[in-house]
Amino acid sequence: MKEKILIYDRSLGYGIYFDKIFKKEYEVVITTKNIILNRLDLFYFDYIIFMVNETEDVHFFTKIYSSNKGINLFLGITQNRFKEHFQNLQDVHLINLELSKTDIVKFINKKLNNNYTENRHSNQLT
Repeated sequence: MKEKILIYDRSLGYGIYFDKIFKKEYEVVITTKNIILNRLDLFYFDYIIFMVNETEDVHFFTKIYSSNKGINLFLGITQNRFKEHFQNLQDVHLINLELSKTDIVKFINKKLNNNYTENRHSNQLT
């Protein structure tokens, strides 16, 4: 069974690119609207890639982060003015958007593969 990734990106710039790359190995759902995201069962997903583009996204990510129970979160912040809201997050993979999209995908893949290896290893121990 494929692991599931939810991609939230209002601008779709990164979202469409990530969808194209990750849908080969993962079940991918992409959304641009909070309303749709509110209707989804977030715990259905193994990973969430969340791109902050607007002030409303800051509040929405904070809500997801505070209720996070075992979902691997990736966060990309497109504007410097929002970075102060996310300085002390734990258990979130911050995406450096100064990297090329290719390097961002390498970063995400490394984290996804590490998580897969850790989960597989812990399942073998039980």
